[in-house]
Amino acid sequence: MFRDVISGVIKRLSDAGVRNIYSAFDALSVSDKGGSYYTIVGLSGFTSGRPVYSQFAAYIPYTMRLELTVTAPENCPLSQLYSYFEEQIMTRLSSLTDLDHFLTSITVKPVSSISRIAICAELTVKGMYKAEKED
Repeated sequence: MFRDVISGVIKRLSDAGVRNIYSAFDALSVSDKGGSYYTIVGLSGFTSGRPVYSQFAAYIPYTMRLELTVTAPENCPLSQLYSYFEEQIMTRLSSLTDLDHFLTSITVKPVSSISRIAICAELTVKGMYKAEKED
């Protein structure tokens, strides 16, 4: 379920024009992600609600907190990273009308291991997971 939601967000953002967007679960190195901006979508939290049962399935409401980490090229000024985030990520997120989501927080952090800075945005996604009943 986690990977499905993350893959869905990645696909929607890619379809909306965001380039170089990856799952936190992939095994690509930083060098394989390119020297420009890139975005990583990962899971930072999950809660589920009480299941609702039907004859053939259980429907489980959930709230997922996804972390979108937008990493700048080396030696990129913070103002340029903010502009990229606002123009490329924020505008695309607001166009995802088929997804129940909202932006929870935004922070800036240095990524010293690769000499870059990143914006970390927490995106809360709500949905309903359908689990088929076994016979």
